[in-house]
Amino acid sequence: MAKVQDFNTYVDSQFGPKSNNSHIKEGLLDSLANAIDSIMPFSRTKTINFIIDNNLEYEKEMLQAKYDHMKDKEAKKRKMISLDRTDPNYEEAKNAIKNEAEAKEKQYKAMIKSKTIAIERGRELMRKEAIKTPRLKEIIQAKEAEKEIQLAEFEYDLAKKITAEAEEIQNLKDAIQKAKDDAKQMLDKLRNP
Repeated sequence: MAKVQDFNTYVDSQFGPKSNNSHIKEGLLDSLANAIDSIMPFSRTKTINFIIDNNLEYEKEMLQAKYDHMKDKEAKKRKMISLDRTDPNYEEAKNAIKNEAEAKEKQYKAMIKSKTIAIERGRELMRKEAIKTPRLKEIIQAKEAEKEIQLAEFEYDLAKKITAEAEEIQNLKDAIQKAKDDAKQMLDKLRNP
């Protein structure tokens, strides 16, 4: 306790009377508490940082899986449409695609469920820690806000990548259509000289 009083006296002597420097002392004390807490092997702030970082990675994996799953479903739809009904193995190919789609759907749902449970357990642990001190609650809120920004940037990058891929696909479709039109014109010229 004497060290805290000595610290208060030092801050008062350096920054003026108590009424003017209470926010400085609180900031210094919080910084000091964070620094001490961060070097402890089982500190609460380390635990909170670890949980939030893991939750961020889990949420990124879930977003990536969501976009990959949507892309896979679209590819399977296109594959089903492109199957030629005159092919003798049409039904077998169609069933194989359906079975693969069902297996991927189950795998996707299981992954989402496991990651969601892990994220919720981490959040529950942080809620318990936040109740203990207001400082931890502020740390959690700040880290959560930082995590949301990183997650939004990650999702933006994914969406941008998908948009670029969609544009590439459209360009390829346009090129194929142009080649078909050119070939059709050439055939028409050959047939009608």
